[in-house]
Amino acid sequence: VHAKSFDWDELKDFFGGGTLGTKGMKTSGNETYEPPFRGTVAISQNADVSASEAILTRIIKSHFTRPEVTTESRAAADNLNLMPVEQLSHFLLMAVRAEPQVMAKFAERVTVHEQRLRKIKEIRVERIIKNHSQMMALVDCLCLVCPLDEHQVVTTHQQLTTMALERQTAISADHPMVAEFWEVFDYLESLGEGPQVNHSNDPQLIAINLNEFAELASEHRQNLADLKTLRSLLTASRSRKWLESNKATYSAVRASQAANNSMTKKPTTVRCWIFKSA
Repeated sequence: VHAKSFDWDELKDFFGGGTLGTKGMKTSGNETYEPPFRGTVAISQNADVSASEAILTRIIKSHFTRPEVTTESRAAADNLNLMPVEQLSHFLLMAVRAEPQVMAKFAERVTVHEQRLRKIKEIRVERIIKNHSQMMALVDCLCLVCPLDEHQVVTTHQQLTTMALERQTAISADHPMVAEFWEVFDYLESLGEGPQVNHSNDPQLIAINLNEFAELASEHRQNLADLKTLRSLLTASRSRKWLESNKATYSAVRASQAANNSMTKKPTTVRCWIFKSA
């Protein structure tokens, strides 16, 4: 992990079995050894992962809450801690012995679950469908090794469907700081009759000078992330798509101010970030 920051996109290649690294072989030729990734990356943190759509669609998010402790649950946890290694390793042995049946069952069921998820119109990304249908198929395979009843299987499938829907929502929504930015924008624009922070004359576009925007937001005591952070996040804005930065724009705000006050200087161009209005 880097000392200053970590780029989630570095994990993308592992999703398809990308190599962990290249090592030279001790031979007289140029042979190299590139072992493929055959594991799982587990991300454990309280905050949601803030990354590109490519990373978010590769994640299956499981949310865990602190359960209410009861006498029975405490006893169950204590019994689990006291289980000897010989009993705990039994699952691995059973799973390995059932490998042919598990793989056949997986190939059969994953297609069924993919077809079912594709019928849910809210789920539009194929990778989300693929990942969650594989997890559903593995639940079916688990029945070959563990004594699961029908209610447990159905409930787990329902939860995985909900998780797939939530994953689609996660990639469709703006980052919380970007969402907050647009809430402040709508509030500031509503303060007067003319445009307040939107310099664009084109109704299809939004043009914002970030420095002026932050200054006006501060005057009206609106919470806003610092501009350095916003500049890095706004390019991924989804609700109002970012088009370009620092474009010289003929100011509708200046024109409105000039029309309302003859002493105001003539309209000028300002450097703006340009977004689609919808």
